[in-house]
Amino acid sequence: MPPPTPNIDQQKLAQALQHINAAYDEFRAKIQTLRGQQDDLVRQVTKQHEQENIQALLSDIKNS
Repeated sequence: MPPPTPNIDQQKLAQALQHINAAYDEFRAKIQTLRGQQDDLVRQVTKQHEQENIQALLSDIKNS
């Protein structure tokens, strides 16, 4: 004799799946936003370092 099938409310299961999918979509959107912010910060820091290096080179040229 097979084991009894648990009584699963299909509607509740479908709603739970919808909530999970919505939460996952929100999570992915937040990750995408954070990646964009990270890219922006990397560009800013790179630009700042380039400017500092140029200033240091100009200072070296001026002092030599």
